[in-house]
Amino acid sequence: MLSLPTYIQNKFYSVLIADISLSEFEQWLYADKELEQYMSAEDYLEIISLDYREKSTKYALWKLLKTQIDIGDFETYKLLRLLREAKQKNKRLPAILAEFYDLYCRGYEFLRDLGLGMGLSIVEPVTKGYTAGGWQALSADQQNKHLESLSPLLEECITDLLMQLEARKIVLTGELDENGFYVYKDFRTEAEKKSKYWLPVTEQNLDKITPGIHKSTARKIWWVFRKGKK
Repeated sequence: MLSLPTYIQNKFYSVLIADISLSEFEQWLYADKELEQYMSAEDYLEIISLDYREKSTKYALWKLLKTQIDIGDFETYKLLRLLREAKQKNKRLPAILAEFYDLYCRGYEFLRDLGLGMGLSIVEPVTKGYTAGGWQALSADQQNKHLESLSPLLEECITDLLMQLEARKIVLTGELDENGFYVYKDFRTEAEKKSKYWLPVTEQNLDKITPGIHKSTARKIWWVFRKGKK
């Protein structure tokens, strides 16, 4: 099997994440003049023989296409797409941040700031020191104020991760370890790994970031949230 051109690879990715419908994929499939040369005769016959009117075809298509693509590249494509959409700060931003939290919990520790920090604040928002009972329990005004408070750190974190993924300083493998967590390779420097969202508590900044708290108690706090607004 030959290496797939980027436009074919992206078309496969688009149908797998439902950016395009099965019928749109079918139309492209019959119109494309090059795909056949990049697939074995058996696989090409299978892909053009699928009944794209059936919803169940998506599973059969996934089984076939995962043998044609690099799963690590596919995972990278999906994450880059989420990061770029999050940067637009559209109405899906809360859902995307919650997804970053889920991905962090499933092994992508490089999403600590966007996931454990900002994403968790969407999944379990806190008002006046108490959990609010979920994002939907907040008023529209509270939601907007919270999202606004994430800037400019939100944009900075997204920009850094986009650059690191595109430069392959973070390489997703699409594999799971023995505990079911996502595996990735991290080639970033320690400076590049440094959190923008979490502020470590040290003896030097103890009084400044934990005012009014007795030192014996404050020393037990390992980190605090940085403020979104500078």
